[in-house]
Amino acid sequence: MSQARSKIVPSRTNRGTLNELTVLSSSFNKKEFLNSYFLVVEDLISKGAKVLLVDDGSTDGSVEIFTQFAKLHRGFNFFAEQKMGHASALNYVLERVETEFFIFLDMDDCIQSDNLI
Repeated sequence: MSQARSKIVPSRTNRGTLNELTVLSSSFNKKEFLNSYFLVVEDLISKGAKVLLVDDGSTDGSVEIFTQFAKLHRGFNFFAEQKMGHASALNYVLERVETEFFIFLDMDDCIQSDNLI
């Protein structure tokens, strides 16, 4: 009598998560885009992504909003700097990436997390 062997297929335990993704952003006086940016970022954080954002000396009140958002969202890390320039600001957060993957997300970008999984 022969026995049927079942094939063991390894499960992908991180399927549907973004644990190895860091989102890098830079902002300078982009307050008008924060609502849509936070919707995207909240979705990514809820799936395990980390967010590193540097504000480059904004004067429009967005620094205070970022500070409050960081207090409420564990995966959101905020850095306030003064007049580095966009490229230097992104390099600043790029140096702090600890995950395998990263993406750049501008304040006015819109992405769906399902496209990243």
